[in-house]
Amino acid sequence: MQIAQFLEGHPAIEQVFYPGLASHGGHAIAQKQMRGFGGMLSFMLKENSFDAVRRFLPRLKLAHAAANLGAVETIVGPPATTSHVECTPEERAAMGIPESLIRYSTGIEAVEDLLADLAGGVTAVYLKTFTAENAKDAEKLKTPRPPRPLR
Repeated sequence: MQIAQFLEGHPAIEQVFYPGLASHGGHAIAQKQMRGFGGMLSFMLKENSFDAVRRFLPRLKLAHAAANLGAVETIVGPPATTSHVECTPEERAAMGIPESLIRYSTGIEAVEDLLADLAGGVTAVYLKTFTAENAKDAEKLKTPRPPRPLR
C-alpha cells in the first residue's frame, strides 16, 4: 500500500492501478472480497513513452526486470517487453496498454528500501522531462536515501 500511495502522489506518475487505493475503480469490491490488497500493482509514467521506461528501469537497483512476476524478490516488467512484446505499439494502444505501463510485483525487501529505489527511478524520469509546467512540483522531490545493503 505504501508503494502505491507513494507512486500515486509522485508528479512523474500518471496513474497507479492498485485495488487498495481509493482512486481505483474496483476499490469498493476489493475491500469486500479481500483481506489485503496484495503486492502486485502497475503504473503509468506521465511521459507516456517507452523511452521513459527505458530511462526508468536501469535506475532500479532492487527490482529485477523479468517477464515472470512471481518470485520472492521484487520484479518489474513493462508489457511492451514481456506479455505483449509480439504486439506493435499501435496494437497495444488499441488494447488500452500504454507504452509507459510498468508492472511491479513487490518482493520481501524492506518497504523503505523499495520506496527509495522507486524514488530514484521516477525522480530521474521526472527531472529529464522537467518543464516550467511541473516546476511547482520540484520541491516535493527529495534525494532518496540509498537502499540498505542486503543481508
